[in-house]
Amino acid sequence: MDNLKRPNVIIIISLFLFFFSLYVYTAVPSVYSWDTGEIAASINSLGLAHPTGFPLLMLTGKLFSLAVPIGEVAFRLNLFSSVLTALSVVFLFFTFRNLNISKDISIASSFIFGFGQTIWNHAGTANVYSLSLLFVSILFFVFSKWQQGKEIKFVYWCSFIFGLSFGTHILMVSLLPLLMLMLWETRQ
Repeated sequence: MDNLKRPNVIIIISLFLFFFSLYVYTAVPSVYSWDTGEIAASINSLGLAHPTGFPLLMLTGKLFSLAVPIGEVAFRLNLFSSVLTALSVVFLFFTFRNLNISKDISIASSFIFGFGQTIWNHAGTANVYSLSLLFVSILFFVFSKWQQGKEIKFVYWCSFIFGLSFGTHILMVSLLPLLMLMLWETRQ
């Protein structure tokens, strides 16, 4: 992010605001199906949802629901998912730009990602997938930064973010090869 130019900042803010607005407009106004009711109730009471409990989602969701006093708790958590998913779109744009993909292709790819059915379905409902998606997007971004110079600081950042991501969903373990590659490539 150290080489951001003014037009990129405008693109980034525009990407975030566009997708956040879209996701909020289509967000579920209350509890939806599957685990959303259980997750909303668990976040509201700082309880435990079904295993693994999603501790990071419980804490960040509670903080967000306290900071944004709009509507009922379930709707606030749906907004939280919208914020997280819109941020994921932005990090995907960053990743493409770090991989030297043209600005136009990066924007188009981010739009395709943001409009994807699975992404959009989870963007407006209280669930763990939006936070997991954000962590995946951040990890790919850090990996793309690491590829530019193979600096050890990005291995540390990736390790830290990877460790945090285990507080969201156990499927984050599927990104372990990414971290292992970084560790292998930067060994002394």
